[in-house]
Amino acid sequence: MAAGVTRPAHSQLVQAGCPEYVHVSLAQAWYVLCIASWPTSIKESAMSVLPPTTRATIIPCLRYRNAPAAIAWLCSVFGFKEQAVYANPDGTIAHAQLVFGNGMIMLGSVSASEWGQLIKQPDEIEGAETQSAYVIVEDADVLYDRAKAAGAQIVLGIKDEDYGGRGFTCRDIEGHIWNFGTYDPWQEESGLPEDQAYP
Repeated sequence: MAAGVTRPAHSQLVQAGCPEYVHVSLAQAWYVLCIASWPTSIKESAMSVLPPTTRATIIPCLRYRNAPAAIAWLCSVFGFKEQAVYANPDGTIAHAQLVFGNGMIMLGSVSASEWGQLIKQPDEIEGAETQSAYVIVEDADVLYDRAKAAGAQIVLGIKDEDYGGRGFTCRDIEGHIWNFGTYDPWQEESGLPEDQAYP
């Protein structure tokens, strides 16, 4: 955070529909992409914002019209697990955290909050998405069959990719696009066997 700026409390961000982790993570991603050409003194200052102990610094954030149904579907079909779910008195979801391995997504119900107004749902823009998540899985075929059986719209059929791995792309129950595959960029980057590729 910039000097003199007070970081809002988690509860304030949840009420605003604006999870604090997303803002920190996006800033971190920007730093990582840009600092390569910076002087050493500026690099050191930039890297100081990266938390040394967190599991993952970038966490996708989504909105759903029927968030409780979406949570149940994402867990039963894609294999996410609920880490935390905070419901509003009217049954909508103020904030939820779902985990998949060491990754996480955060989601909530569509709302007219300040942050919520920045987001468009796929059904508002003719089914388009401006971004999508890629999820690393051990067996893409198993998940592909399960997604099809659950009625997920398959956008790109399962196939072996030229760059390695095997995967597919589908839409969830509200049209958000998800990519699943066995290609692991972390392992590819390290050049090490899978059991040695992670710190």
